[in-house]
Amino acid sequence: MTENQKIKASKILTIGDRQIELLEKLCNATAVSGDEHEVRQIVLEEIKPVVDEIKVDALGNVLATKFGRGENRARVMLAAHMDEIGFMIVKKHDDNLFQFERIGGIDERQLPGKAVLVGREHLPGVIGAKPIHMTTADERKNKIKVDALRIDLGPEIGEKVKPGDRATFATRFKRFGPSIQAKALDDRFGVAILIELLKHAPENIDLLAAFTVQEEVGLRGARVAAYRFDPDMAIAVDSTPAYDLP
Repeated sequence: MTENQKIKASKILTIGDRQIELLEKLCNATAVSGDEHEVRQIVLEEIKPVVDEIKVDALGNVLATKFGRGENRARVMLAAHMDEIGFMIVKKHDDNLFQFERIGGIDERQLPGKAVLVGREHLPGVIGAKPIHMTTADERKNKIKVDALRIDLGPEIGEKVKPGDRATFATRFKRFGPSIQAKALDDRFGVAILIELLKHAPENIDLLAAFTVQEEVGLRGARVAAYRFDPDMAIAVDSTPAYDLP
């Protein structure tokens, strides 16, 4: 291997303990669309020492620039969204049962019995439905609708919750050999990758990093970021389902 090849090989990004720890920190943070402050704070702490320019726009996007060297550099924008799917509290009922709406694409068939964390204090709750022995024959034939579900927070905790508060799944980051279980891997994987790219940015381009908001409800942050950066090219760093599974 030549000296030049050794230099190039040394710059190849690898996944080590530090990268996994960052991914765990990002996944365990809460950032339901429209309230991304926890992940935004992690991003700012990670990238401030390594970028040349940084800005948080009015929508909440983190826009960072790492300038390259030389002339005629391409302006390349990479975007990863900070937000995740979740819920918003819309109404309080008796006994501290809370009606909610989905934020983003969530399959309501999977919701009954799921543990959740509500609000910025991460208050523990559970999504409940009418017990099966209290349902009618017609109700049992159909899937449970979201407006029939409630988040139960108990008598004391429920007093701290109000309409507009966000809620997320209470799933914590775990490793199973080579596999990972976590909420919000869409798109904390992308966020972690973009952070690492800024720390090891190529020198022949200007790297324009957009950590965007509200992707799960209509790509809102990415649209604003693209107009702000006006790049020569743009790449979305996001996840996709594993189509090799049943």
